[in-house]
Amino acid sequence: MNYTLFLLHLLGFVWQIIYVVEKILGKEVIKIGNQWVFRYVVFFFVVLFNCNMVGAVVLDRVVAVIDKDVITWSELYKALEFEMREELKTLKGNERQEFFSKHEKEFLDTLIEVKLQLLYAESHNIGVSKNELDAAVDDIRRKHSLSEQEFYDALRKEGFSVEEYKKRLSEHILISKVKNSEIANKVIVTEEEISGRIKSKKPAVVSNKYRIRLIILSKAEDQDKGQGKDKTGEGLALKKKAEYVYDKLLILEDFKKLATQYSDGPNALNGGDLGFINKEEMDKDFLAVVEQLKEGEFSKIFVTGKGMNIIQLVEKKAADTEGQIRDDVRRELFAEKSKKTYKDWIKSLKEKRFIKVML
Repeated sequence: MNYTLFLLHLLGFVWQIIYVVEKILGKEVIKIGNQWVFRYVVFFFVVLFNCNMVGAVVLDRVVAVIDKDVITWSELYKALEFEMREELKTLKGNERQEFFSKHEKEFLDTLIEVKLQLLYAESHNIGVSKNELDAAVDDIRRKHSLSEQEFYDALRKEGFSVEEYKKRLSEHILISKVKNSEIANKVIVTEEEISGRIKSKKPAVVSNKYRIRLIILSKAEDQDKGQGKDKTGEGLALKKKAEYVYDKLLILEDFKKLATQYSDGPNALNGGDLGFINKEEMDKDFLAVVEQLKEGEFSKIFVTGKGMNIIQLVEKKAADTEGQIRDDVRRELFAEKSKKTYKDWIKSLKEKRFIKVML
């Protein structure tokens, strides 16, 4: 037997034993000064150990360490490739690599936040039962009026295996539970705050008002600092992303779900729900689109100075009563507070963990 290969197998085997023991004991078995370097090296050996031959190893690297967990470049690549698969279809070679380089830091930040929330759930014994997962799958399937076989066929067409889809769905449910526990259940809007917000608004004579959901795909924050070529490329990617989301709506995907997943708007966590907006207070470009919709319908893609937009008219009604006005303001304040609370909570999670980014 090749002694180099034998040594690599042995090192990988020993590390896996140490890792399991540490997980059971909840503490480090081996004290190493520079932990992230040590884990990087050991991870390389583990990759080798799990391959049949040294020549079959696919080069990989650690791009982030969160305590004893690692995020590899291949994991990041897979997540980015899945989320941006429509944009990547037309890109090849250097263009594809440039696209990955442009977005990998953004996706890594998102992946770290997801990992932090999953670790939080694990440490607080928050889980998803098989019954909960099965019920969620059935709800999604019934919403689209699909049989079980049709649903699984649709998954495979989208590039999912059943196991991968259920894993992603389980993580989504788990993170929703964590957010409800740590954010939604802790955000309080007082009557005094509602009254103060109402007083700060200008009174208006209202004829109609519309409750809408909005998906807005905006430009990257640093886009305006780039060159013309970068703006053109970004604009093309943005257009393709908007078309991808719109196509999903056409096949009856839930608007609220897609807004949560893709919208860059301030109410994305609330499914893009902007509440009721008075006709007189609505931007004229938005009003022109909304007035053409029936309740439940969504618009085609339209462009404003803030980006590419798709609107769904949830409900149309006449002027509000005082109680309805207060409810709208309560939702508005709740969305604002939830966003800030979530941002502060994620920051606190990062401060409690050892995080090393190596991208």
